[in-house]
Amino acid sequence: MRRLIGILGIVLMVFAFVILTIFVIAPAVFRLDNAPLLKNIMQLAVCKPNEVLTAGYSTYSTPGTTTTSIDYNCVDEENHARDVAGQIIGIGAVGYLAPFLIGLFMFMFGRQDSTATFRVTRTALGNDYAANIADGERLEAMVEAQARQKSGQGNNSHSDHVTLAQQLQELKEALNAGLITEAEYQAKRKEILNER
Repeated sequence: MRRLIGILGIVLMVFAFVILTIFVIAPAVFRLDNAPLLKNIMQLAVCKPNEVLTAGYSTYSTPGTTTTSIDYNCVDEENHARDVAGQIIGIGAVGYLAPFLIGLFMFMFGRQDSTATFRVTRTALGNDYAANIADGERLEAMVEAQARQKSGQGNNSHSDHVTLAQQLQELKEALNAGLITEAEYQAKRKEILNER
């Protein structure tokens, strides 16, 4: 369901860009008389049925720049003009912002579910995997320590000392690597020292 909402959000954002293009960008690029489809769409949006949309272009030159402004009017059969430039800009602005923001929130809502599911799944698998590796390494370290302990029983005290140092070093490395907790480290350390 959330995925459908996310897709609908994308559609709304695309629709917002279409509205912005029709009412703001395209009229600034093309003359209305040269784009009849654009003129018809804008005329349907702002003029009454008995009116025709006209555009008057004014060019102003200042040192270094030239500015063109467009005056939009809806002209009726009696040649009465009604200024609709503000209406066109308003439709472009609201027609862009409202669907874009709604679509953006819908898209984020739709993505939040899939992203959260991915994170939860990855975290759960990752934590289980890490826990299994840590348990396996702890077990391996304990087996090796017991094997060394058994093999070192008949040797002199110097080899016992080396075995003890190795066990403590390996235990410390396991703690530093995050394979065991501080409490596990202290308990196992006491156990190793008490065996000697």
